[in-house]
Amino acid sequence: MCRLATLVLGLGLFVGLAFAEGRGDVEPVPLVTRSSPARAAQFRHWQFWFEAGEPHDAPENGIFPWLGNLRTGIARLVEDGNTPRRRLTPVAKRTRYVGADADRAPDDRVVTNELIDVLRRKDVAQRMGNDLPSVKLLDYEKDLSVALVQDFEAALRVRGQKERFWSIHWRIVHQTSMTFAGVEIWGLFTRENGVLKPFHLRASEASGEIAHDYVQVLAVGDLDRDGIDELTVRVREYEPEDDRFAILALERGVPVYVVESPIPSPRTP
Repeated sequence: MCRLATLVLGLGLFVGLAFAEGRGDVEPVPLVTRSSPARAAQFRHWQFWFEAGEPHDAPENGIFPWLGNLRTGIARLVEDGNTPRRRLTPVAKRTRYVGADADRAPDDRVVTNELIDVLRRKDVAQRMGNDLPSVKLLDYEKDLSVALVQDFEAALRVRGQKERFWSIHWRIVHQTSMTFAGVEIWGLFTRENGVLKPFHLRASEASGEIAHDYVQVLAVGDLDRDGIDELTVRVREYEPEDDRFAILALERGVPVYVVESPIPSPRTP
């Protein structure tokens, strides 16, 4: 019996290490999913055009800088090939938070207790789900790689009624020579009685050293004129050459891609 127990224990340890080492076998779920064909059809008049040249920024008119390592220009949001008839509201750039002991760029900030503690709350943990093996292996405070935060006003819950939202993307990773554990979390939050409350939250296993795609909100506006705002976003990739642009709309209360650009290739309309 003792030898059998030792064998079982050893097998369990082997499986655990193999799982931790083989993170490539874990298929990360998208943090933002695509809409149904019916919902996407409501935005069929919208496209992104890419124009090579000097990058410039006019988000209220649907013009966003496109900054690759080898190519530069703009991404232009058009409606039936024309400048959008409604002006968009620009969103401030993201604020980047890192751990207290991490190397920081000049604009980086030290992560706040609130950004860590919100992940430990029961309501947030329940929304993240219980099927992420890495969660139990992580210390959110010690293993934080980065938290990216934006705040903006939008009408997402009540037609025509704008309120303040926070877009927060966490990457939390613990890696040794033998093991890897990590999660990517993206959510939209409101603040009620001074406390961040999740409006939408999605979490996934991290994928090695390369971060997931993540969305940077560029502008908000009611593109389909139903009283609820859509989010115009840049989909950040590992390589800036591969950054994409997209429109997020709500479908059954969940933000989904309704318009996605391909990987940019310069064109002049």
